[in-house]
Amino acid sequence: MTEKKDWDYLLKFLIIGDTAVGKTAMLLRYTDNTFTDAFIATIGVDFKVKKLEVNGKRLKIQVVSGQEKFHTITQSYYRGSHAVIVVYDCTDKKTFESTKNWLAETEAEIAGNAVRLLVGNKCDMPKQVSTEEGQSFANCQHVHFMEVSAKTNTNIAEAFNYLINEVVKKLEGSSKQSSGKANVNIKESKKTKSKCFLF
Repeated sequence: MTEKKDWDYLLKFLIIGDTAVGKTAMLLRYTDNTFTDAFIATIGVDFKVKKLEVNGKRLKIQVVSGQEKFHTITQSYYRGSHAVIVVYDCTDKKTFESTKNWLAETEAEIAGNAVRLLVGNKCDMPKQVSTEEGQSFANCQHVHFMEVSAKTNTNIAEAFNYLINEVVKKLEGSSKQSSGKANVNIKESKKTKSKCFLF
């Protein structure tokens, strides 16, 4: 007998980017609401699950964060991903420059209807990359852009809610988009645990 699922949609989100940009910090802040200043390199991938209710639908969201040294492992997680967050460190220009390659890779590896988001983490610290630079590059790449801070919990929930909103709209069909943006009511489950040369 098949066990009854406790969700209506199972979503897979992938967080990628250079080392030390705060991928795991974002993952833990979103799923567990925890943060530590100590940096420990991820060995392989970090994996967390969060349950939410959206428009009466129960979602089970698998969030995976990968280390680029284990690229072949991370690549396998591209398959079936509903959304990908490409992260750079606002205080490190080189990590921003790397996002061009990360975004190119996502375009090649993920399904065409997957949602992509460019994120500048550590926006609470003195920046080497301005908000305008990040936004301009995102516009060129035709992806949404946000600045966040896992440390201060700035825009972390908003970033994931944007992805959930977009993915759910796709899953629910195009009818909700015909009259503009769909209003998606997101609440945490009680059971939870082009060519652009800017640089």
